[in-house]
Amino acid sequence: MTFNKDGIGFRMVIWLFNEGACEKCREMISIYRADQVPRRPHPNCKCKIFYADDGSAVDESMVEYKDIKKDVNNFKTINGWLKMYKKPKVYNIGRVVEIPSEVDKSRWAMLEGQEDINFWGRKILEDKGLNVVAIIGSQGELTNEEGRYWVAVGPKVMNPNHKESDPVVTENMKYGKTLDVVVMDKNKNEYYIPCIVGDIKAHTYPNGIYQTGYGYPGEEDYPMNNDGSIIEFMGSASIAGLTEYEIVRIIVYDVVFNVVN
Repeated sequence: MTFNKDGIGFRMVIWLFNEGACEKCREMISIYRADQVPRRPHPNCKCKIFYADDGSAVDESMVEYKDIKKDVNNFKTINGWLKMYKKPKVYNIGRVVEIPSEVDKSRWAMLEGQEDINFWGRKILEDKGLNVVAIIGSQGELTNEEGRYWVAVGPKVMNPNHKESDPVVTENMKYGKTLDVVVMDKNKNEYYIPCIVGDIKAHTYPNGIYQTGYGYPGEEDYPMNNDGSIIEFMGSASIAGLTEYEIVRIIVYDVVFNVVN
């Protein structure tokens, strides 16, 4: 067993490259035994190395990421802005949010129309010392520096234990959390849309996932706003044609592997 600088033991290591990395770094992405991790190929290398605390933490769903260097650019673009990937862009195991059976899964997307993330959400993140980046793209989409789309989701996406009697409290909504929205086309091909939480859909009462127009305690009701949407994209980019895809599930990345410096 190998130990990091904090004395934490681990057995498996995942080498990840940043977007824009050199070819040498792209060739090194893989899952290694902790005692076989290669040296960084050049000075100022910004690739990340993640470790699993024990061998069981690296399962078959991670092993398939060994070929991510081939898949990171395997995507198609919708409406000139929305990238749908064949594989996730993250390298850890997420929590799956199932889509309620009663919802129309083709009406999953909506525009929120905001040009920045939630004011209080931004304040919470910045108070933690985080640099919040919201970039307006050429088509009006709003992304962070990694190209993830800022979105609003229901409270039960972020907290599956959120009760019907609970108000939507900013501090509990996990702003800045990353997730993948998994959609499927008419040929049953699945695609992953990388997103990041910048606001909460408070009018999803009582299910907490899709829009009903009814608010949680403390919120006004807007019963006419019952479009059943699950993901609200911030910005003003066109969502035309997205009804050709059905939402399958949402993957929320609550746990991130520790970084070996």
